[in-house]
Amino acid sequence: MLLNEIIKEVGMTKRAVKYYEEKGLLSVDKDSNGYRNYSMQDVKTLKKISVYRKLGIGIKDIQTLLEKDDKSILLRIYQEKLQEKNFTGLRT
Repeated sequence: MLLNEIIKEVGMTKRAVKYYEEKGLLSVDKDSNGYRNYSMQDVKTLKKISVYRKLGIGIKDIQTLLEKDDKSILLRIYQEKLQEKNFTGLRT
């Protein structure tokens, strides 16, 4: 898939897709004309990233989640976010 196709598919900006590419989260190939070609795996990865970002998960944790594909990491992050929210709620 080309960049314009992938941004429509995952609902991200070009800048965001390129950012995740620079972070090494995508396996992009370039064709003979220099155009980036994204795989279906890249689409799946970007969709996961989108969900993680909506949950407020930072890039370092996203990298860990994608590298290890360990659901317990996601649970730990969720519990930390929940504790932060509860702690913040107690102070108001």
